[in-house]
Amino acid sequence: MIPIIRYCGIFIIFLIPLILIFRRYKKNNLQKKPVIIYLVLLAIVFNIAKLPIENVFLKYDSPEDAFDYVGKGEYLGVEEGEDSYLIISQHKSEQKNIYLRKENSYLKMPFFAPREYVVSFGNNPHIIASLIREEDTNNGFVVLILTYSSINNKDDYIIDNMNSIFKRHLYSDERKNDYFHIYSAYVENLDEENYVININGEEYAIFK
Repeated sequence: MIPIIRYCGIFIIFLIPLILIFRRYKKNNLQKKPVIIYLVLLAIVFNIAKLPIENVFLKYDSPEDAFDYVGKGEYLGVEEGEDSYLIISQHKSEQKNIYLRKENSYLKMPFFAPREYVVSFGNNPHIIASLIREEDTNNGFVVLILTYSSINNKDDYIIDNMNSIFKRHLYSDERKNDYFHIYSAYVENLDEENYVININGEEYAIFK
């Protein structure tokens, strides 16, 4: 919804001068150069409009409020960190994460979200692991997606060498006949080189 409003506003602002320029061009046979320059500037502005400028101003009372405003698909859960939250969701068979920064009594989305490091491995379940580093700390969020080719409602056995607590989120995609177990945890003092996780009895140094 936000990008649509942003683009509509920019389109309206630039449409009126564009109409006036074309009218003058048609009436007075002006050179094409000003029109071309204007169109180039319009294209540049539309590309700038893709940046999440509203993130600088918008504040939210809770992760749920933020997801209602900027999220898409299904809200699955949230992880709370020292200085941030991570919303876990899924949209069109894809798992999505939304990072929120704590600022006093409010939550804000950073202008640029932290980089998400993703690795994949294993077979039935196929495992996708994501690491989202918390800003200004040595901590991070770990999100695991375990994909099964048949129904499996049993909890997976997941522990790491940092005694983190993994929460379980579940959804299925009937069109693809895939069943996804999603787990998330907030890991303190996360050292990527030495971080080890045990998934159903198998150990992985997933971010090394």
